[in-house]
Amino acid sequence: RRKQDLVAIQSALEQYYSTNSFSYPNTDCTLATSNLKSSWPVDPGDSSPYAGISGCTSSSYCVCATMEGTALVGNSAPGCDFAGSKTHYCVANLQ
Repeated sequence: RRKQDLVAIQSALEQYYSTNSFSYPNTDCTLATSNLKSSWPVDPGDSSPYAGISGCTSSSYCVCATMEGTALVGNSAPGCDFAGSKTHYCVANLQ
């Protein structure tokens, strides 16, 4: 479910970008909540916000979730380090 949540967050942020003069929410990614079909997703394990939610800038974002298990099943290391150890699943700005 974490991957699905992050894809939904990415979609909401990209829609926000398109409708707000080509700018992402500054500081708080949850300002894009109106572009979601439901409430803002949280980690299903402990109901905490996903990493990076408070780190949006008007030109970029990076939101990550820790993947469960010991296998390298993510697409990134923490912080959108896509060349890293693949312990997290992250989404970043497409623009």
